[in-house]
Amino acid sequence: MEAVAAGLTAAAAAYLMNKVMIRIFGNIALTTIIPIFEEAFKSFIPALMGTSLLLSHITFGVLEAAYEMFTSKGRGAYLGAVVSFFFHYLLGTFTLFLIYITGSLILSIFGAAFLHILWNRMVAGVYTR
Repeated sequence: MEAVAAGLTAAAAAYLMNKVMIRIFGNIALTTIIPIFEEAFKSFIPALMGTSLLLSHITFGVLEAAYEMFTSKGRGAYLGAVVSFFFHYLLGTFTLFLIYITGSLILSIFGAAFLHILWNRMVAGVYTR
């Protein structure tokens, strides 16, 4: 249950931070700074709580998928929700792999954030063509 609380806390913190970053920097924040904050929230919070990092990422993914479904239009909303969930699961798994390889939570967060930035840039490119 603590991992779910960590994921909920991370999602709430990310939601609020995303609003601020977009207000300050515009949509470019989605492909630059926001992924760093999201990966930090999804990993530092469960680490501080002593709970599962992967389950925190999964909870975050479920919440982001729900957000996608309720804020997007058309059939793409369902696809976006499913992809969002699986991508956050992948990011959690990747973070754990990097922790195993490097022994460092901080390096792992930056590694996952880099992958997240690449993903967001690819998705943004697809939707802006």
